[in-house]
Amino acid sequence: MMSWYGVLFSVIVFLGPLISLSTSNWLLVWGGMELSLISLLPILNLAKSSIPVESAMKYFLVQASASAVILITGLNIYMLEGSEYLILILFILGLILKLGVVPLHFWVIPVVKGLKYIHMAFLLGPLKIVPLMLLMTNMNLDSSIFLFLLVSSIGTVLLGALLGNNMSSIRMMLGASSISHSGWFLMGGLVGFMWIYFSIYMISLYVVLYYLKVYPSDNYLVSIFLFSLSGLPPFLMFPAKMMVLYSLLSMGLSPIVFSFFIISAIVSLNFYMKFSFSFVLSSSENQKNFGAGVMPGLLLMMGGFILFFI
Repeated sequence: MMSWYGVLFSVIVFLGPLISLSTSNWLLVWGGMELSLISLLPILNLAKSSIPVESAMKYFLVQASASAVILITGLNIYMLEGSEYLILILFILGLILKLGVVPLHFWVIPVVKGLKYIHMAFLLGPLKIVPLMLLMTNMNLDSSIFLFLLVSSIGTVLLGALLGNNMSSIRMMLGASSISHSGWFLMGGLVGFMWIYFSIYMISLYVVLYYLKVYPSDNYLVSIFLFSLSGLPPFLMFPAKMMVLYSLLSMGLSPIVFSFFIISAIVSLNFYMKFSFSFVLSSSENQKNFGAGVMPGLLLMMGGFILFFI
């Protein structure tokens, strides 16, 4: 069980994005983002093992570098009203580094593989909110920025799918899955469905992490909830991906872009199935009897799919 100061820092992690989203002052936006980062580090360091601490140091070095770039360039854009193209590009790259999308995705899997499931819930969730907001705010400042984010989203979904097929542990697979879904976040932002997709992904991810933590020995149960991240019907991620794809076509973007996202979804499905089947094959018969604790997760994962068509 988490100590009282662990709970305190956890609350502050979620408080940071609220501060950033509720203000128009650039320094407060940046400060809220960094408040979440600083509060996460003590949570990671509370672990008794040295592996999460090592991951925390890697994460801090990457995020601190990105924060410095974002602060300096953001001051030029928002407070000094600078419009130099190089400044804007560096600002976007700083945000991309924070999010861990192509071409600055290199840190995600090395960091995630050493974390506990509860730590992954923080790192892969609330800390992405402010960088995503800033990206979507600035994507229309220049047409080349829009094109860059489009290419980045395509590269991210494809690379995340390919990396996932090469992972041998569930944590590393979830890291690759996060990279791939981050590409869907970007595309969702470009077509107007980012926050809907992000919210549904967070619900699905938190359900998976919860059952991995609470029912770690129930392989059959975990295998079912892993499919919730794949986008297969009747799970909640299916309508989320359909909304993004439909909007992508409605905007008149090239069918080639649509094809890349379909290919990435199919390739991603392969590693979700690989891990799910490996869990099923390693489960015993007595693990296949679902208890009452399973029903809320199943209703949450499938109920949204039903509501989508009402």
